[in-house]
Amino acid sequence: MSRERKYLLLKSVVTYKDRLKEFDSFDIEIIKMMIELGPRNVSNVARVMREPQQTLSYRVNKWDSRQLVLFKAVIDENKLGLVNLITFIKPKDSGEFKYLIKRALLAREIGKCEGAVNGYFIRFSVPMNKVEELRSRMKYVAGEDSEFIETTTIDYANLNLDFYSHAISELRRAEISKVPLFDWSAWLKDIDNFPEANLVDMESTTRAEYDEFDLFILSQLSEDARKKFVDIARELASEIGDENYKKYIVLISRRYHQRILLQGLVKKYIAVLMPNTPDMIYLVSDIVFPNGTILRKFVSALSAVPYLTAYFKVIGEPRLILRSYLPIYEIKNVLNFFKEAEEIGLYHSYRFSMINPENYIENNALYRAYRGGTWNLFKD
Repeated sequence: MSRERKYLLLKSVVTYKDRLKEFDSFDIEIIKMMIELGPRNVSNVARVMREPQQTLSYRVNKWDSRQLVLFKAVIDENKLGLVNLITFIKPKDSGEFKYLIKRALLAREIGKCEGAVNGYFIRFSVPMNKVEELRSRMKYVAGEDSEFIETTTIDYANLNLDFYSHAISELRRAEISKVPLFDWSAWLKDIDNFPEANLVDMESTTRAEYDEFDLFILSQLSEDARKKFVDIARELASEIGDENYKKYIVLISRRYHQRILLQGLVKKYIAVLMPNTPDMIYLVSDIVFPNGTILRKFVSALSAVPYLTAYFKVIGEPRLILRSYLPIYEIKNVLNFFKEAEEIGLYHSYRFSMINPENYIENNALYRAYRGGTWNLFKD
């Protein structure tokens, strides 16, 4: 794929450009290695990179203080015995819908959509034996055009960080108001050259051993994978109403190493670059492909895209749901990409919705739904 970059003049994205310029190419290499090895142990990253730990610690601490990078753990929900149900809902009654959703303990993502789906995008993670109960409860508040789609559990495409390495060096030479644009047309031409991703509808996974404490730790790592054990202990003590947080530090460390890591409950780590930057948006895409081969190549090709993208394969269909987090100035370019893709027959159908981050909620508190070894769908 061509490494040439296009640039866009937009006053509203100056903040994005200025924050991007706070990185250099060495920062990007460190981020890559922290995603691969895990973001908690900087000394291990320094050893593998053969760089002084002090050098890496200085840079990582700068990211933390400036909120330039947020690392998150992606939970392997299969190992928790959970399956995914994505819903596009147009409520019959707004009041009843909001009341039910506020009580939904396993609604992992909720976003108010604008676009083809003028309603709500909701992702549930639920035990298999609770799927029909959830459908029944949600259909009570859902309008006729609502959909309930069983998908694989959440996964993320690898982030193309090389894009940022090149963009940063060019930004340092470019005019102050210019920002980098991804070349979607070049990517489209390159998709067929990617190998097929290894995707299966249902993974055969042994359920892990866990309890509420393990789920609480996972919830904290899902929000910030670099969060210190002492801070997790404070949050845990506050959650259960105990003033003595120090007694939980050893418990958290032991559970993290002996259960969470050993059982592979963290599927992977992702890096959110420049979180909370203005003019970002979630784009939810629903794509039906001609066949599974093209779908699997498309998923593999997502690793060339520089914007964080979660994907879900619809069970039993060559259909994919994407949730991308990207600068709002890229929306027009993405839609042009899909127009070009339609012309060459990449997909059968496509629809999209946009979600303002202010109208998006991510619920990582799985521990609140798990009591006495049983998952509960809703608050009593």
